[in-house]
Amino acid sequence: MPSVNELTLEEIAQHTGSRLSGNPEEVIKGANTIENATKGEITFLGNPKYKKWMHKTDASCIIVPPDCNPGKDKNSLISENPSETFRQVLAKIYGKKTHPVKGISPRAKVSEKAVIGKNVRIGDNAVVEAEANIGDETILYPGVYIGEKSTVGRECVLFPGVSVMDSTKIGNGVVINAGTVIGGEGFGFAMQEGKHVKIPQVGGVVIEDNVEIGANVTIDRGSPGNTVIGEGTKIDNLVQIAHNVKIGKNCILVAQVGIAGSTVIEDSVLLAGQVGVVGHIKIGEGAQVGAQAGVTRSIKPGQQVSGYPALEHRQANRIHALTRRLPRLFKDMEKIKKKLERDE
Repeated sequence: MPSVNELTLEEIAQHTGSRLSGNPEEVIKGANTIENATKGEITFLGNPKYKKWMHKTDASCIIVPPDCNPGKDKNSLISENPSETFRQVLAKIYGKKTHPVKGISPRAKVSEKAVIGKNVRIGDNAVVEAEANIGDETILYPGVYIGEKSTVGRECVLFPGVSVMDSTKIGNGVVINAGTVIGGEGFGFAMQEGKHVKIPQVGGVVIEDNVEIGANVTIDRGSPGNTVIGEGTKIDNLVQIAHNVKIGKNCILVAQVGIAGSTVIEDSVLLAGQVGVVGHIKIGEGAQVGAQAGVTRSIKPGQQVSGYPALEHRQANRIHALTRRLPRLFKDMEKIKKKLERDE
């Protein structure tokens, strides 16, 4: 758990560059949502639909945009970007997460042929195989598996039950949450004499610097070549990335996204929850794909799409609106048909 720092509102205002309205000596001991915050906690108004809570919340301070006024009885911090200011406050109050893993556990299995950097921490029942390389300051929680010839960079954190299979390369500052499998065999089969025959999965996975990967994610190794996750990309829980997929820098993949083999995702792409992407296509830089969309063809850079099959967002909305009118249109057509039959 992160440590907690108590701060006055004056200190918070100075740290975030916000304008304070209220008592500068008010002490903040924590943070919470606007509905659930209590005395001693700070909250924020990031969405106009929560305005009704400004006067109801028990928070000791609310971070608000310049056009909102919580009233004279409420301490407030005025910010052009309340969400970003709240993020800064969280980082300042709660500090850096502390990790319970200390040193290298005697119950860990670390190969004599592995290379272990300075101040590495390895938990109970973790396994580091031969010729694996673990960078300085990296933390392997209990039950982590690092396969042969794999590399994990500096200042990484791998939470319990993460499996990094053979010949995987992980950069610096990477966070991988519990239960994720990196470098498992891709789903590759060929039909021979009426049977599915496994295609050897002989490639690897490359995870670049400062990537964060959620829980129970699966990223398959390439065959041949590598599956690549670009620098700064963030991947939510329960995402499946197939063999030879190439994902660019600073992408966002929300929960339950599935990407089929050999697809290219360029930089700064957003795939919302439960998006499905077929194989061997390209999603251009900065494109955004709405939740539950099915992407069956390549998408141009900067394009916004949604629906199934995924279409330009405004077109998809029009089609959806017309589809909802179909039952009424069907009834109208039945009435017209009956009238025509009576008139014959």
